[in-house]
Amino acid sequence: MCKRGDTKLITVHHTGSIRHGNVFVDKCLVNIICALNTADVPIPTESSCCGHGEKAGYIKLSDGQILGIYPNKESFLENNP
Repeated sequence: MCKRGDTKLITVHHTGSIRHGNVFVDKCLVNIICALNTADVPIPTESSCCGHGEKAGYIKLSDGQILGIYPNKESFLENNP
């Protein structure tokens, strides 16, 4: 988890075309956001937040699903008994 405001400006692409253009993403999520959006079968993302160590994070996909981001397995199990 990175600190609030610790972001990186990235260009979000889907199948080679720019979808949202340049967006700021929490630095600790940049790799997974890029991987989802540029996969052979892209999984477009709409928004994200790592939670900054204060709460669980998320990645919202454009189909409405939300991926939970937890700092570790214990935190996941506490929130998902």
